[in-house]
Amino acid sequence: MMRPADYAQAQLDCYNQLDLEGFLALYADDVVVHEFPATPLLEGKAALRERYGRILFPGSTVHAVVTQRMVVGNRVIDHEQITGHPIMGDASLVVIYQVGAQGIERVWFMR
Repeated sequence: MMRPADYAQAQLDCYNQLDLEGFLALYADDVVVHEFPATPLLEGKAALRERYGRILFPGSTVHAVVTQRMVVGNRVIDHEQITGHPIMGDASLVVIYQVGAQGIERVWFMR
């Protein structure tokens, strides 16, 4: 059984390997991605596939490194340094992953 931090790390590994299918497999079908605190950016795995498939996978030079990680219950809070993102360029983000029985259910991005 995967712990919340395992999900966060596995999706980061797939992200860095530009492995769209592996990345998506870690998310719940009804995942919701927010800009912190509550603005919805994406709803559902199909929307996640479309956006990440179009913008990041394949052919991107994007890479993310976690500089700090904290786990609180079923939430993982990462401070990430992103380089080579086709839209953001290089960025520092706080990302919160909420994990449930089906995988990562909610994500909040904070810049």
